[in-house]
Amino acid sequence: MTKRELITIVDKNDNVIGQSERKTAREQGLIHRMVKVVIKNSSGQILLQQRSEKKTESPLLWDLSATGHVDAGEDYAEAAVRETAEEVGIKDIDLQWIGKYYYERSKDGLTLRRFNGILVGKSDAKPKID
Repeated sequence: MTKRELITIVDKNDNVIGQSERKTAREQGLIHRMVKVVIKNSSGQILLQQRSEKKTESPLLWDLSATGHVDAGEDYAEAAVRETAEEVGIKDIDLQWIGKYYYERSKDGLTLRRFNGILVGKSDAKPKID
């Protein structure tokens, strides 16, 4: 049995209005939240990660340092810290809010609607490599 992944659902003004399973949100075109994290080291280099071959969206392509859905009950900052720890193993990082933008795209009969929150941090910690 797979774990139910509940994510935050928002209205067109990015106000929280509920929660939904990620799959349902995609199928119904519900507006949800994502985070995009950029980590730079002291030399100004940006950490990138290669997406898993198991991803339905853009498998094996390069992506920002950490990205992911905002889970139900989280805000953008909490999700960014969690995703950074989960995806690249960097914890205790001070992330600065840059802003957010709305993104909408139709593909394969589904409409993806989301707000993307952008956060940036500095770390010289070695990322985990899977």
